Amino acid sequence: MPKIGTWALLLVLAGIGKAQWVVGAEPIRPVFLQVPSIDTGTTLLLLYGKRWDLFKQEGLDLRIVVARPNVATATLISGDAQFSAQFQSCYYSGIRGVPVKSFMVINSRAPFHFVARPEIKSFQDLKGKSIGVASLATATHYAAKRAISHFGLNSDRDVIYLALGALQTRLTALENNAIQASILSAPWHLLAKQFGGRELLFVGDVLEMPSGGLCSTEKLLKEDPQLIKRMIRATLRTFRKVRESRDDAISFWSQQLKLDPAQASAVFDDIPKTTSANGILTGEAQKTLIDAGQLLGALQGPIDPSKGVDMSLLREVLQEPEFR
Repeated sequence: MPKIGTWALLLVLAGIGKAQWVVGAEPIRPVFLQVPSIDTGTTLLLLYGKRWDLFKQEGLDLRIVVARPNVATATLISGDAQFSAQFQSCYYSGIRGVPVKSFMVINSRAPFHFVARPEIKSFQDLKGKSIGVASLATATHYAAKRAISHFGLNSDRDVIYLALGALQTRLTALENNAIQASILSAPWHLLAKQFGGRELLFVGDVLEMPSGGLCSTEKLLKEDPQLIKRMIRATLRTFRKVRESRDDAISFWSQQLKLDPAQASAVFDDIPKTTSANGILTGEAQKTLIDAGQLLGALQGPIDPSKGVDMSLLREVLQEPEFR
């Protein structure tokens, strides 16, 4: 069992208690998955699968814990968790030689909305203007640069990027004209419309950039491939359940995020646009991760992209009749 307690964690929905049994089989196995936050799309999707016992159907008692991104891979190496949902951190660590691999994509596209003030009618109007991002050299900064480039501006010279932190701070700065555009997540982009904010682009439409996914140690991938496959099957079934149960899923999102139904619906509607169809890391997505890693300073020097990922077990599961 993982040595929970050797690192600072907030245990979420652990369900610790007596061992649970499946009829005619061995006890359901507790597995620990660490996530960066309880309110990310990846975490909510996995919690939704847990709610419907999709992991227990594979003999897994999924226990979700929250840990800072900078300890994502350390928790795997130490044995505190078998899995991490911090796909990018693991991918970059694997490339740098840490014995971890990302083995399944969950969120395959950037879940960001590029929103501007009412007087900004097009991207060309942003020349010389300020763009709010969470902080420099982060995913929001990279997404803003790619959006600017997509519409023909020079992403390094034509705009100014301001690191403003939280979504509420960026929204307030946009309303007060301290910035003229910002990268926002749902449902914050809807709140911007209350003062006339204009959505110029859903960044996921032009940027395939995996964020959430599953990773583990090279040791576990090699020594217990059946555990990895069980985790993959349960996650693929969760993808399907979310797509088939819109109203129920929106209600779940509303309760978890404490949003009204309209806001929860806006958050949920980004999920089909950002969730991977089959968990595979595409060539385009891999190029984006490398480009972003170099910008963020996570990758330096010669790079071997294959060192950060192992999709072989996922590909085997996708050949099973249920997932073809």
